[in-house]
Amino acid sequence: MILASCMAIALSAGAALAQVGRVTIDGLSVRTGPGESYPMTNVFRRGDRVEVIRRDGDWVYVRGDRGAGWVQRRHLSVEEGSSSSSRPPSSSDVVYESRGRIETRRYRTSGVAEIIRLRRDNEVSLRLRSSRAVLEYVGEVGETLGGDSVLRVRYFRSSELGDRYVPARGTCDLQTREDDRSRDRIREIYCDVQPDDRYSEYWEYAASRFTTH
Repeated sequence: MILASCMAIALSAGAALAQVGRVTIDGLSVRTGPGESYPMTNVFRRGDRVEVIRRDGDWVYVRGDRGAGWVQRRHLSVEEGSSSSSRPPSSSDVVYESRGRIETRRYRTSGVAEIIRLRRDNEVSLRLRSSRAVLEYVGEVGETLGGDSVLRVRYFRSSELGDRYVPARGTCDLQTREDDRSRDRIREIYCDVQPDDRYSEYWEYAASRFTTH
């Protein structure tokens, strides 16, 4: 499988630089979601330099030397001249997509699988969309020792649970049609993912499988 190599090329080509900001207060709380009700995972210090990945109202998802997570936008000073990729993904951000069948522990239905670039490095979003729900896995594309392509998952969300991103671990195996050069390359996806132990209610939502018709 050569998906990881193809993904690296597709993700880097034309990807915009993210906004760069600096923390303006001491002890800026970093949370797992866009709101003060979400658990705190870390603290940034005044002057820390961070990359702004995406925005949700008054909250932004950032990555820095101390880790990644959601912080309040008003406590960041965005550097002049930096471009932005914090907008929601548009159609031009989709690298691969296919229609097929989605299976979870809760249901089976027809839907669409999308692999979407989030920024210029290897982190991507894998989304399984149907009329019933949207599942999203966020992580980095890599390869196993056997050469198969996988998504190493860091975060998971389900629209059935309020679209809240939660920390998760596990992998999504990615199988593609190697003779197809179009975006419609996804053949099969199998996600074996476990949300963080603090979010046990997400367990039956996170495992899924996608196959083309």
